[in-house]
Amino acid sequence: MVTAPVETELKLEYQHADLAGLLAQLGRLAQAGACLSLETAYFDTPERDLARAGYCLRVRREGERVVQTIKPLATGSAGLFTRREWETELPGPRAKIDLRCGPLRDAIPDLTVERLRPLFKLQVKRHLFRFEEGETLIAVAVDEGRIRANRRSEALCELELEFERGSTQAMFDLARTLHAQTPLHLSVRSKAERGYALADGAMKAAAHAEPVVLDPAITAAAAFPIIASACLKQFRANESLLAGADSVEALHQARVGLRRLRTAITLFRSLFVGDPERAALSARLRRLAADLGEVRNIDVLMTQPELPQDQLASARAKAMAQVLAELGQSQTRLLMIDLARWLAIGAWTHSAATSPGVTPFATHVLKTCRKRLRKRGRRLGRLSHEERHDVRIAAKKLRYAIAFFSSLFAGAKAEKRLRRMEKALGKLQAALGDLNDLHVAQETLAELGIIIPDEPTADDRKHRLLAQAKESNRALRRAKPFW
Repeated sequence: MVTAPVETELKLEYQHADLAGLLAQLGRLAQAGACLSLETAYFDTPERDLARAGYCLRVRREGERVVQTIKPLATGSAGLFTRREWETELPGPRAKIDLRCGPLRDAIPDLTVERLRPLFKLQVKRHLFRFEEGETLIAVAVDEGRIRANRRSEALCELELEFERGSTQAMFDLARTLHAQTPLHLSVRSKAERGYALADGAMKAAAHAEPVVLDPAITAAAAFPIIASACLKQFRANESLLAGADSVEALHQARVGLRRLRTAITLFRSLFVGDPERAALSARLRRLAADLGEVRNIDVLMTQPELPQDQLASARAKAMAQVLAELGQSQTRLLMIDLARWLAIGAWTHSAATSPGVTPFATHVLKTCRKRLRKRGRRLGRLSHEERHDVRIAAKKLRYAIAFFSSLFAGAKAEKRLRRMEKALGKLQAALGDLNDLHVAQETLAELGIIIPDEPTADDRKHRLLAQAKESNRALRRAKPFW
């Protein structure tokens, strides 16, 4: 019998050293259930047809019972996963493709079971609990185990709070209660995503922004969590890398994720009128981004071999230690959980029913961003550093807005105009970014007490970059809107 229920769960991560304390804490708060041993294999074709179609197929053995489950690969709201799933009981561990496979037959018409191969496997010990309070029921699962693929393996320490009935707020309240005693991190990747990354050898790769694809039929209020979750996912994926290794690119991408998230909150600010949390969350994000920015400024300087690398390395190590300390603080971990709650059930969602359609909303935002950039970019060659910085910020907002909304505008003409605008905007942003780096470099060196002689070539480079910025700005002003 195939079922297609909607599952809503909040995923969190813990450290293995905290497992005993977490289980003891849950034992005091909830009713303990079974402890299960699960063996799960995820299947795909050698060409990754299922992943490209946006689905995962797993076969799980639990005692004598074998169940095949098909799910969308990743449809979550920053830790809060709401997914439809299709289950089929099987006589054995071999995957099965038939009419009961939900969307797979439509998504991949030529898919046959002979083409499927086990791509990665999970061995998990699952501790089950039931949290019941009034009308609220939350199923709790604590998973400990490993993901294995191609002779590689990765530890899995995951806590799932699955909402069954009652108040969604209670699920986040329980997460906060558990977090008060056990360090928990918001999880933004499903087991399937982690397994695919392990199979492809991409576990340690810095996470870049994933494409945002919006349905033109949804409202702006429905689009915001999708966009914000993608930004938060980029930050958390890179933050996890920073805890295990000092990666320059991961730090940069974590910072980009925060910047994109802050921009999304700004672009959608008309939704948050009367919501007291928006300003507080934005301020917390701004402080975190500033800490990451200090390290990034030194990273830029370290690309210049003529500067004293030993002094810069020492300064970077100190700044990075401060970042890691900040990321390890309880309040920073809690910020991610609070953001997930706000995106899902914040006060702003109460007026979501009156939100405009996403396409007219996106058109208005893109027009406003373009108009602001055109206004600030006039007489670019005569602007002060502070005024050029404002142009740079306006260019970033337009670029992020394009990334957020471009999927809404289809057609050959729109795509051609989009490519032209993106090309000119990218060149403008690069030139303005390099100009800003020149200015920030002098400030950073002065703060570090590093004195270097004036270089005649610095002025030449500044004039060259300014000329590039002016040329790109002219091309951008000629580019026609794609919306």
